[in-house]
Amino acid sequence: MKRIYDFVKDWHVNTMRQLREFDLAPRGRWVFMTLVLAIVVGSAGGPLPARAAPTVTSIDTWLVARKLKGDQTICVGDKVIIAVNVFKRIGVEGNFLLGRLTGVEVEAFLDGSGVGKINPAKTTTTMASDNINRNRFTFIAEKPGETTVVFQGKVGKKVFLGLEISSGNTVTAAMPLKVENCEYRVSTTSRWVQKGGTFSVVAMITDAGMTMDKPGHYTGDAQVKWYIVPNIELAGCTIGDVSVPNGEAILTGEWADGPDLILDVDFDPVGFEPVKIACPNLPGSPEGTAQSDSKRQPGTLTKRFPASGGYEPMDHSLTGFPSGSVRIYLKRVTGK
Repeated sequence: MKRIYDFVKDWHVNTMRQLREFDLAPRGRWVFMTLVLAIVVGSAGGPLPARAAPTVTSIDTWLVARKLKGDQTICVGDKVIIAVNVFKRIGVEGNFLLGRLTGVEVEAFLDGSGVGKINPAKTTTTMASDNINRNRFTFIAEKPGETTVVFQGKVGKKVFLGLEISSGNTVTAAMPLKVENCEYRVSTTSRWVQKGGTFSVVAMITDAGMTMDKPGHYTGDAQVKWYIVPNIELAGCTIGDVSVPNGEAILTGEWADGPDLILDVDFDPVGFEPVKIACPNLPGSPEGTAQSDSKRQPGTLTKRFPASGGYEPMDHSLTGFPSGSVRIYLKRVTGK
């Protein structure tokens, strides 16, 4: 019986991890119905008492596609990995069962823009315990421009968590893609420690592209991801969840005298929520707010690089925080 419980528990853990990775918010209560356990236990040995079959009240099927490195600029020559999965949600007597469907053939179609190509033309969804993104397509960027990849799967008769579900649904998902003729890529990792060292703030730009807008001058847009990292090590202390929205930054590069490039990274302000910290076991340290809700402005980064690119550490300021640090990576994409 322990083995059966572990099987059901592992299925639940894997399914919820899949939802988080695909940014699907669980709706309703996800439960293991008695029928599921009945089928598993029954197959393990021994008949079960007869009971009325549960009533299926709704069936939803959908296809989800996502880029594995969704924030990165797509440059000519890039190979973009796209993970595709088919999900089914079944309403059973006021509750829901959710899982991935295997054995669904998914085809990929491109418009006639000639911006790139997709490989393979079709694949079949699988349940790979070592890698939930086994169902993959690769988009190969061949020239600048915009295109859309459409994924389509036909869901036939399936057995879902022991329930035989007849379905003729055709599920689709469209993914618009923009390819740029990048000259450089820029990545940064900034870190600031809150006064007192209770938590750190991290801001990251990953492989943002810069293109030439006029001779000797480059521009680009970057998404900035923000994170709050607790540094509390005192026994019994906790820090509340903190949400910091993604921000943006403007990238510019310009040839300097000699074979160098001067890079500027100009960050937009970002709004921080209050950070709540509680140390109930530490006398004189009641629950409190370590930081007020306000806008924070990272300082502009300006650094000189060789034309071939490179890596440079430097100081980086953030309003309301002691001075922090940043690591900047500049990579030459074309014209090497």
